[in-house]
Amino acid sequence: MIVDAHNHIWDNAWPPIAPDVLAGQAHRFLHHMDQNGVDMAVVVCHLDEHDPENNTHALAHATAKPDRFAILANVHLSKPDALDRIDELIGATGLVGVSYYLPIEDSAAWMTAPETARIWERVAEAGLAVNLGIRPNQIPGLRAVAARYPSTPFLICHNGLPRVQDGFEPWRAVLEAAERPNIYVKVSGFAYPLLPDGPIWEYPYVPVLPYIRALAGAYGAERLMWGSDYPPTMRYMTYRQSMEVIRTHCTFLSEEARKLIMGDNATRVLRLRER
Repeated sequence: MIVDAHNHIWDNAWPPIAPDVLAGQAHRFLHHMDQNGVDMAVVVCHLDEHDPENNTHALAHATAKPDRFAILANVHLSKPDALDRIDELIGATGLVGVSYYLPIEDSAAWMTAPETARIWERVAEAGLAVNLGIRPNQIPGLRAVAARYPSTPFLICHNGLPRVQDGFEPWRAVLEAAERPNIYVKVSGFAYPLLPDGPIWEYPYVPVLPYIRALAGAYGAERLMWGSDYPPTMRYMTYRQSMEVIRTHCTFLSEEARKLIMGDNATRVLRLRER
């Protein structure tokens, strides 16, 4: 089974970060999935300041098509109402976890604060995953929490957000996090590692491939998951190209490793066949 482990559905119009205002609609996403043989998508809810009902809409799509969509619901985990938001979501059809993109200025100290422990406990009790848009300097908090809750899968988005111009050293914390066996990395967002100065425009994003090789060496192929980041990345590549970065251009990966990354890992870790 091929699984796209990182993407978005937006029922609202999205001119700022999508290739066109309607690109995020579910039926258009399904068209790309069908054309490219993608069986299932793990939808990451995001940007609720622009689409306040994104969780509700995404879960409705998962209810309508449970064999195509699973949902990582957006919860601002650092906010006082996070536990209430999680309680409201638990039991929803298609829910496989919660997601939070940490602000750049966030020190991530809240992740290990005593008052946050109940959030992690509830997530673990519910058997949910935690998806995090997290930067290398915020990784220490994640490592500490992952050690305390070893049954919870923690997913790092977009290769841990390396910046090519900074080299490997600032990003090495992402590799070091591999010591925790319940931390996984999504290999996705291949055009991003030059941002904010500008994306990498040229497929197959050769400057990013050494980072993927390093991730495969640190985590093993069994802890990496491919994601398209549809529709934002469609400004830089086709949907098929987002797949072929892994399947064709990561020549250091074996055929079995590519199979794991392209779907088997997400299916296993997020228990997609059990839904």
